[in-house]
Amino acid sequence: MIIGAMVIAPLLGPAMALALGSTLGDLDLFRKALKTLLWGVALASGLSLVLGFFLLVDPSGPELAPRTRPGLEDVAVALAAGMGAGMGLPARGGIARDRGAVL
Repeated sequence: MIIGAMVIAPLLGPAMALALGSTLGDLDLFRKALKTLLWGVALASGLSLVLGFFLLVDPSGPELAPRTRPGLEDVAVALAAGMGAGMGLPARGGIARDRGAVL
């Protein structure tokens, strides 16, 4: 679970900025966040595709198989992380400034 969070963490900032920009109606923030998010997803997907061709991985192995079936505890962790990030946004004047401390 920790490694998955480390992989997804770079996309959380742009995703939160996208949500904030759409909520506040800040078109400039929305555009920048969308562009950053799309580039990040394209880069991660492209790199994963290239590595997938060269590295042989058995998806039914004991390390990967349980991660393909999320349970209630995974949903609870995701909701708690989202609520924590949402509460940290107004409390500290912005989450992007302290992103390294949050991770």
